Amino acid sequence: MKWLRGICALVVATVVVTAGGSGVATAAADEWPKVVVQNTTIDNHGCEEYPTLFTRRVAIQMTPAADQDFKITWMTKAGTAKPEADFIPVTNGLVEVKAGQTVATANVQIRKDMVREQDETFFVVLTSTSDGKLADSVATVTIHDVACNG
Repeated sequence: MKWLRGICALVVATVVVTAGGSGVATAAADEWPKVVVQNTTIDNHGCEEYPTLFTRRVAIQMTPAADQDFKITWMTKAGTAKPEADFIPVTNGLVEVKAGQTVATANVQIRKDMVREQDETFFVVLTSTSDGKLADSVATVTIHDVACNG
């Protein structure tokens, strides 16, 4: 029985040294990273000095970091915000995640809006991943109109 405890201690010590060598938590061979896309609010300045089309980032988090490169596909889906009028729709977006990375971004394009409106929403939907597990695959993107000069 003593020898069995010794083997268990050796296995545990080996796993700890292998996983902790770089200081970055990485997924074990049989544990894929959990992939979560984050809700976000985007300020839409209707002021003339702002561009008519601007890009904002939607964060995608991986826990733990992947131990190899992988890809995430995503798309946008309309809510109260209208495709083309308020944002540029994406049907087959691609995010490439490098080994060791814990945050990646999906870039969305927003149209400047000169009309003062209530907040509008659309969705970023993660559709697949080459590795990893989609844990929270839908994020709400809120477009918030901001008044010019006060």
